[in-house]
Amino acid sequence: MSREDAVTEWKTFWLPIFEDKDELTEDGRPTLEAIQNELSDYRMLLDFIPQVYSEITGGMLSKPNYLPSVVVSAAEEYFDRVIREDIAEELLYCDYDEVQEWISENLHKRVDK
Repeated sequence: MSREDAVTEWKTFWLPIFEDKDELTEDGRPTLEAIQNELSDYRMLLDFIPQVYSEITGGMLSKPNYLPSVVVSAAEEYFDRVIREDIAEELLYCDYDEVQEWISENLHKRVDK
């Protein structure tokens, strides 16, 4: 990120947060307490987001700065694997004739993405 981008980010994202909370000094700068509060909240996100990413991806992702598309793709891959494993395990204990009957009755109900 360039210096110009950082200034734009400050003016368009961060500064309004402090303005909305009326946490600016007389010269228009955020108070130290306000900055500490925002950084504390940000730190909490940096700690919690990787835990969520790890859980929904089966441990494949564990950093807070992944693109959303990467997280969604990894989660879909993990869910697909878990579902396939569960189905395979269930099939080990199913009666083959019952499975065939269920497929025949439900195949037409399938909805494609």
